[in-house]
Amino acid sequence: MSLNTDHALQSRNDVKRFVQWMKKIAPDVIALQQIDVPLEGKEGFDEPAEVAKQAEMYQLFGMARYWYGKNSGNAVLSTYPIASPRVEALPAGKAKVRRSLVYGVVDLGVRSVAFASTELDDQSPSERERQVKAILHVAQRDSEFPLVVCGIFNESASGQAASTMMKQFSLVNLLDGALGKTEQQIYSVPDSVLKPVSVERISYSGTHTDAVVATFEILK
Repeated sequence: MSLNTDHALQSRNDVKRFVQWMKKIAPDVIALQQIDVPLEGKEGFDEPAEVAKQAEMYQLFGMARYWYGKNSGNAVLSTYPIASPRVEALPAGKAKVRRSLVYGVVDLGVRSVAFASTELDDQSPSERERQVKAILHVAQRDSEFPLVVCGIFNESASGQAASTMMKQFSLVNLLDGALGKTEQQIYSVPDSVLKPVSVERISYSGTHTDAVVATFEILK
């Protein structure tokens, strides 16, 4: 599942409501964007860590930028342990909002699969293009494991950045034609390990965006 939390998990009660909703879907791996942790020495709570605690999952957070006195970024949560954690800074032009890709390898028992969560530039197609090329470089460099990239691409499947991604990835959203228009997207590397079998959009009342939920068959 991939969801933009839209900075909405401001209290432990917000997290509780979110986790209760999430448990009804029961995803094995979750990619979250625009989720926050407090600055060192500042008051507040670690949102991805609190989600992981209440959901009894493992978590990995990667900072992208500062947001109103907090560190904001992307997270990957999993019911399985997460190995080889990394945070990759994505290119951003002068005066542009910083972006990142958080990456981890999840041992699913049958196979190990890499999952990443990201958020691309929301204004400039050329910035998104540069950021996608950086993601493709990560995929080529770390090709030992099949990779699933989730996040806010801030354009539809017809955008240039999405078209560039699809030179090396399959856009799982396209299993449902209506989801080709959504900016929340899930990509997977086409190979003999992962086979996407379904995708759907599910609304969460706590944010202004919808989650995209994909089901994969893992081939031995």
